[in-house]
Amino acid sequence: MQRLQKHLRAAILATAVLSAGSFVPDNFGPFAGATQAEAAVARNIEVRGTSRIEEDTVISYMTIVPGRSYGAADVDESLKALYATGLFATVEITPRGSTVIVTVTENPMITRVSFEGNRKIKDDALATAVRSQSRSMLSRAKVQSDVQSILEAYRRSGRYGAAVVP
Repeated sequence: MQRLQKHLRAAILATAVLSAGSFVPDNFGPFAGATQAEAAVARNIEVRGTSRIEEDTVISYMTIVPGRSYGAADVDESLKALYATGLFATVEITPRGSTVIVTVTENPMITRVSFEGNRKIKDDALATAVRSQSRSMLSRAKVQSDVQSILEAYRRSGRYGAAVVP
């Protein structure tokens, strides 16, 4: 009987200890919600790596705004927005205290678009088939799209063995 009472007391004590953790209020210091703990306030945004593009242009595409709190979702959205511009080859967003550092590598500028080795289709026809133009930004996606457009133009003219090297 004493053994049963001893186990019963241990079970009641364990239940009391385990259930006490669920009554901690949400705004209680270290037990605050994860979204509050992860949020930070951006006092300043510092842009590094730009040469042709203005720093204000980079900041205008971001969802992180100086003076407001931000979290991982804002960093993710800002990265997506900056990549979507097609202006940058790489983008890194690094929080350092109250400063958010944005490091970018600009895509190169296209000086001239030229076609070499084409005999069956004129340069003018190929120029209308591609998206790349002089004085625009070069990106890998644009080059891949242009290669496919040129191959399609050759296929339409019956040249299925054509090869394109960008």
